[in-house]
Amino acid sequence: MPDYRARIEERTFLLLTTVASAVSELQIGWLIAGAGGRVLLLEKVYNLPPGRATEDVDYGVMVDSWGHYEALVGPQTVIL
Repeated sequence: MPDYRARIEERTFLLLTTVASAVSELQIGWLIAGAGGRVLLLEKVYNLPPGRATEDVDYGVMVDSWGHYEALVGPQTVIL
C-alpha cells in the first residue's frame, strides 16, 4: 500500500496542525490552497518535481457568522 503522508517543514506542520485543531473543535471546514496545497499533494505525497518559488502556505476557513469567526480566532494569537 502506498505511503501518502507528506513530509513537510516543522513550522509548516505546526501551523497546519494548529489550524486543524482549532477548526476541528468548532466543526468548521477548511482547506489548503495555492502553491502550498500543490506542494503538499504533488511534491510531498506524489514526489513530482518542484514547481514553485514561494514559501507561504495559503489556507481557507469557512465560518457561517461573526460569532463563529470570533470563536475560532478567540483572544489568543499564535506566532510562529
